[in-house]
Formats: sequence, C-alpha cells, structure tokens
Amino acid sequence: MRTPRLRQQGLRLPVPAVALLSGMAALLAPTGVQAGPALYANSFQVNISQADCLRDTRDVLIKAGMRQEDITAMTYKDSAGRDVPSGWSADHPTENVSVVFECDARNGMGAIGVSGVNNEATYKTYSELWKLWMK
Repeated sequence: MRTPRLRQQGLRLPVPAVALLSGMAALLAPTGVQAGPALYANSFQVNISQADCLRDTRDVLIKAGMRQEDITAMTYKDSAGRDVPSGWSADHPTENVSVVFECDARNGMGAIGVSGVNNEATYKTYSELWKLWMK
C-alpha cells in the first residue's frame, strides 16, 4: 500500500528578507546565559533538645563568619498560638548568600539551606557550615 505524500506548502521569502530576519533574531537573542540562584540543602537528625540544637546551630553560624546582627530567629505558632523558636536565618556579611538552619527536636529532624547568586560562594558557605555542624 502506498502512503500518499502531502505537498508541503511553505512561505518562501526573498534572500534579503531572510537575511534581515536572521539579523533581527540575532539582535533579540540574549547575549549570555544568566544562571539562576544556587541552592544547597541537607537534613540531619536531631537527638538533642530543641534549646541545645538552637544554641549549637547559632554557634555554627557565628563560627562560619555570620555577624550576630545578621542572624534572625525563626519561629512558628503552636496550637495555643505561642511563638516557638524553630531556627535561624542569616545573611552572609560579604557575599550575596542567605542561610536557614532549622531544628525540630519533636520530630528528630533538622535542616540547613544555603542559597545565593554566585554558585561558588554559595557552595563554599554551605560546605563550611556543614563541616562545622558535623564536628
């Protein structure tokens, strides 16, 4: 059985028009690739009290070079509407890098997240924090 061939109809432009459109496309195309923000995250087991975990994670942030004035407490509301400390957020003093450290001793889990625009600086900060935390 023979398959019928459909005749292709296309728009044929004169050569100068093709050159003009190609040139416009080149002008409109982005000149470089912008990388998005980098994010490094990990979780860890919490087998200490909530207060100890909060104290230790804050100490790690300070040892890694975060200034105390750049560290902000994070909380959540419990069922009674009270603010319960859950971790810290911090901004790096010289790099465009932000850090979140969370502790949840009730569930035995914690987490760290580091994000930034510069992948190298973000990974360096994450690696340093993780190494200090694991000591």
